[in-house]
Amino acid sequence: MHFFIPRALLAALNILLNYDIEVRIVIPSEMLGQVHSIYTESRADVSSIDENRLLLLWRLPLAEVITDFFERLKRVTSGMASFDYEADGYDDANLIKMTVSINGKEIPEFSQVVRSSTAAEKAKRMVRRLKEEIPRQQFEVTIKATVGESKKSLASTVIAPMKRDFTQLLKGNFGKGGMERLNKKLGHQKKGKERMKQIGNVQIPKEAFFNVLKN
Repeated sequence: MHFFIPRALLAALNILLNYDIEVRIVIPSEMLGQVHSIYTESRADVSSIDENRLLLLWRLPLAEVITDFFERLKRVTSGMASFDYEADGYDDANLIKMTVSINGKEIPEFSQVVRSSTAAEKAKRMVRRLKEEIPRQQFEVTIKATVGESKKSLASTVIAPMKRDFTQLLKGNFGKGGMERLNKKLGHQKKGKERMKQIGNVQIPKEAFFNVLKN
């Protein structure tokens, strides 16, 4: 039996509850390992339907399922899984805010409220996907995910800047001051990119927002 708890009462008690669902998944028997890898915080109850199929009953937070669970399920099973769910009440939740910043600027669209137990995994996946989606800029791009008020990153990566090949301009002539001119050009390029990193806006394609949040 499940009871409705008014939001005002929850706020007064300083309690956070997570809405759970029971997920029913039917998969080919050989895909059990891949499906369990989608969500590592808990394991599903597994029963055999026949010699080729398994039934998984899994109690999961609704927030985990509505974000990218189904997309990952389709990916690891090549679309060979069936999926259904129903409400399964509330559970205590230890939630924290995961903040995503690019070159020191928070990007609210990518910041999320997540369970503390899955924060590290989600941070690594978010940073990896952003690196895949954001094209190289004329300056270095640093992507970082932190939690709460902490400045310590759970995951971070760097997208190297585009480089201009000055050796072509010098036509391979490194004698008679050629190397000195090359080093001078590279030094100017480095200083310019450092300035651009401080004042430049990172160009994020519109489709990157959809692709990252979808996957």
